[in-house]
Amino acid sequence: MRTEVRTAEDVGRTASQAGSKREQLTELENLSKENGLWIDDISQFGRELPRGGENEVYYKGDGVVHKLNNFEYAGDNTTNFFDRIDIH
Repeated sequence: MRTEVRTAEDVGRTASQAGSKREQLTELENLSKENGLWIDDISQFGRELPRGGENEVYYKGDGVVHKLNNFEYAGDNTTNFFDRIDIH
């Protein structure tokens, strides 16, 4: 698996140029696919565990928990999601 690191500013800039949340999410999906980062089959992460408000959690018994953010708390602008990541 190839991983490319992008700054929150890079992705946030792309998202903020896209407009509405739906448009932003589509742009983020396209950007992920273009860079080989999109995952179509999340079943590879194992079984779904109880989820949080904005995260889907998966575990397949290998000592690794996969946490996928669903942008539930992103509001109308996904840029704040990347700002929250920057803060951490």
